[in-house]
Amino acid sequence: MDCTTLDVIEYPKTADQPSGSLRPRDARTSIIAWGLILLGAATRLRIYLGDQSLWRDEAKLALNITQRSLSGLFQPLDYYQAAPLGFLMIEKCAVRFFGGSELALRFWPMLASILTLPLFYHLCRRLLTPRATIIALAILALAADNSFHTAEAKQYSTDLFVAVGLLLLAAISMKDDVPAKNLLPLAIFGAAAIWFSHPVIFVLIGIGAAFTISWLSQRPPRRTRGMLLLAAVWIGSFLANYLLSLRKLTHSDYLQNFWSTAGAYAPLSASGSAIFWYKRKFYALFLNPFSMEGESLAVLLFLLGIVAIYRIRKSTLAMLLVPILAALGASAIHKYPFDSRLILFIFPLTTIAVAAGLNLLWESPFRPVGILVLCLLMLSPVTRTLATWANPPKNCEIRDSMAFIAQHRQPGDIFYLSPSAMPGFEFYQAHFGLAGAPVVFGSSGDGSLDSFAAELSGFAGKRVWVLVENQSSGDPVGEAEFIMQQPKIMDVLDSMGKRVWKAEPFNEYVACYDLTNKAHAHARLSWLDFSQ
Repeated sequence: MDCTTLDVIEYPKTADQPSGSLRPRDARTSIIAWGLILLGAATRLRIYLGDQSLWRDEAKLALNITQRSLSGLFQPLDYYQAAPLGFLMIEKCAVRFFGGSELALRFWPMLASILTLPLFYHLCRRLLTPRATIIALAILALAADNSFHTAEAKQYSTDLFVAVGLLLLAAISMKDDVPAKNLLPLAIFGAAAIWFSHPVIFVLIGIGAAFTISWLSQRPPRRTRGMLLLAAVWIGSFLANYLLSLRKLTHSDYLQNFWSTAGAYAPLSASGSAIFWYKRKFYALFLNPFSMEGESLAVLLFLLGIVAIYRIRKSTLAMLLVPILAALGASAIHKYPFDSRLILFIFPLTTIAVAAGLNLLWESPFRPVGILVLCLLMLSPVTRTLATWANPPKNCEIRDSMAFIAQHRQPGDIFYLSPSAMPGFEFYQAHFGLAGAPVVFGSSGDGSLDSFAAELSGFAGKRVWVLVENQSSGDPVGEAEFIMQQPKIMDVLDSMGKRVWKAEPFNEYVACYDLTNKAHAHARLSWLDFSQ
């Protein structure tokens, strides 16, 4: 058998091997695989039990889940949020059973990220050689940093779980000896999955393409009725979901403008900027968990893996590539943003191809090169996992800021919040006895310190708490700008009144200022040199 085959690997039994037992190589592979699964699960639990503050997008969705009834979640969400109805139902049930804490809101996303690991292992066993299976599983298990949203109160780990589960069912059902009636579980799971994950429709399109290729290659074609059943059930479920939920999202002017500004929609032109967009997005698929140092290497292995898969089974290649192309097509017509966390479902697809490419290199005459490439490729995932164990990733610590405020506030204090701090403050205010407190949300104006000072000058004669949150968490450039701006913001505030309290939790600045000296508070700030 070709060492690059993507079919299930079968080892012949020896005369002294009991029926149903594993050969040593099988047992060794199984032990390593389950060790990786346990390591990946433990790492995700480490992030979950770190119990970090909800960051602003989590807080926005959490406010919808905690403040609405089950029926209310069928309406367009507040704070310009979007999430699948099935996911919202799970989250609402978790809140009802366990309360509205961070751990309750993140319980299902954490569980989904853990359950994905054994599903992915069984999927790889059906598509890859044992060595490639271990490589692919290691990449997924060690991809537990903050970029993969493994344990946050959002739907992205559910997207991953649903995608892998569907691919596994498809790999089982695509075997030629599986009767047409056995396609029913895939039909039902696919129809249900549409309600729990927005991008799962792209995975279903890929599975449909794979089944079509397999069906066309049969002489005569078999399981035609089963194919029609899959198509009818999936299309019917998607149309119902579109009419009830998705239609409202695709017609949201705010979301359209937001993702357009973020450059998340694929350009249709053949200009140089369009080519650069596609190149940048392609490389971004491999940025995590391989980092900038390893993404080019991962890209080469991915391309090598595509060639290896094409040589063995074209239907498998369609199942891996068509979802990516379908997502790009939806992005081009502004129906789905092709960006960061929204394309997390693509990660297992690229990982399988990367593992196939590395396995092909390993089995070639250049095996030492393959071993070296593996070491270089896994360097970043291993170091990130170690860093995660030492310090679980986080975006903010607004909970600490509000605990500080609750400890030192006085009756009559007013609160001024930057726009990015608003969701977290609204979610946590009841936890710290701040419900009903007078709050003013900064407009952020033109983003200059002059506009910031102009807004604060309206609080002359009062004691005001200022809470500013860095909205560029995870963006090195944005974080650097925040670090540079923070002292200037403090200079503006210090020029207006007396600083009473101050704290600087992660990515935040919170301080209390006494502006009772009206003349001081209204002083012009033109003497400040903001450019320094």
